[in-house]
Amino acid sequence: PSVAIVASVPTPAGVPHSVESNMAIINAKLEKLLSRFDGGQVSSGLKDNLIDMDLPVGLVNEITAAVTDEIQIEKQLLAQISSRIIDAPVFQAGDRVLVIGPAGSGKTSVVSKLAAQLVTRKMSVTITGHNQRKVGSIDELSSIADLIGIECSESSRTATVKESRNAVTIIDCGDASVSAEELSGLSPTHTIFVFGATMRTADLATLAKATSTVGVTHVVMTMLDCTHRLGGLFAVCDTLGAG
Repeated sequence: PSVAIVASVPTPAGVPHSVESNMAIINAKLEKLLSRFDGGQVSSGLKDNLIDMDLPVGLVNEITAAVTDEIQIEKQLLAQISSRIIDAPVFQAGDRVLVIGPAGSGKTSVVSKLAAQLVTRKMSVTITGHNQRKVGSIDELSSIADLIGIECSESSRTATVKESRNAVTIIDCGDASVSAEELSGLSPTHTIFVFGATMRTADLATLAKATSTVGVTHVVMTMLDCTHRLGGLFAVCDTLGAG
């Protein structure tokens, strides 16, 4: 699939960052990595530092084999990251956007920010709860819908989400407890996989592999303000075949 990365971190306006601000965040995190090197020269612990960032082992070997100084390190990492980041996706009336991901990854926050962004573009939006494991999930969505001024409904395990050809329908789904068959039955036009930057690379690769059968079209990496380790981004993209 063609997967887009949108760095989703809080902003005063509650709108996801632009590509430019995403790269600024990434540059700041790279500076933390480069600050570990002495005198402008790469230390013998480069490989350990990259592994500490939780980068996949294959990518670590690729970078350490290709670079000889800190400028090359920065260029290599930026090239790998920027190739996986595009601007926010464009949705249109009639689209059904399924938001999935592990528990606590920020799916509902992504739903609310996406809905608010579409409303500011004068688009009709509805949100639907399809998360049976999260206590009070529909109440939380209803509060968000009331705040934004849009419709909200709940989808049961046996019923399909009501189709709206005049609006973008955003479906806040559950975690791995929802089967691929059930997700497919929701007939999404877009499927967004949400994951937190604080999750281990190996765990994210496993989750992404399990999710790949759903037909993920975009991914959102959250909690970028909580860690400088970006290895999960590469693990998810590589597992889903993006970039």
